[in-house]
Amino acid sequence: MSEENTIINVIAAQTEIAQEKQLILKVQQGDRQAFNQLMLKYHRQVFNIAFRIFGDYHQADEIAQDVFVRVFKAIKQFEFNSRFFSWLYRITINLSRNKIKKNVKVNQRNLSLDAPYLNADDTYVSREIPDLSMAADRGILDKELNELIQCALNSLDYDFREVIILRDIQQLTYEEIGQILEINLGTVKSRLHRARGMLASILEEVM
Repeated sequence: MSEENTIINVIAAQTEIAQEKQLILKVQQGDRQAFNQLMLKYHRQVFNIAFRIFGDYHQADEIAQDVFVRVFKAIKQFEFNSRFFSWLYRITINLSRNKIKKNVKVNQRNLSLDAPYLNADDTYVSREIPDLSMAADRGILDKELNELIQCALNSLDYDFREVIILRDIQQLTYEEIGQILEINLGTVKSRLHRARGMLASILEEVM
């Protein structure tokens, strides 16, 4: 990437952050329309994190609704000490933890990738890994592999599951994950290393 492109990307990122801050300030002042814009911007990400945590559309949808109810009630407490998405994802993670602690049982074996999730244009589609219009047998293999990965994720302890989701699926940085989970950088890296190892071992047994 050229220096010019790097500068352009930095300016674009700073502009987006500034625009988001203005949007959040409006929400903090009680602007419902601004809140709807903020919700539309992040609903897909929140839903997909919850979907990967539970492997279940209905539970993910319930978590997403709860998250934005919590955000609406608590957003005046947001002080811009971190990026908004870190605060939002922390709420998502914490509400998901609470749901798991209440012994909500997830049916791992009956996971169906036909259960919809939200794509980039906020419409529900059948599965998180897109069909790249390859051969039909490859499409079947992709679907089966994604199903195996989700079942393997569901079998991990929650601490390990969440770090895999945030890093390998959501593509967040170690620093961002540390802020969201409120753990130090070393813990993020060691937990991720262990989680990847456990996930690989589980997949080796079933593939």
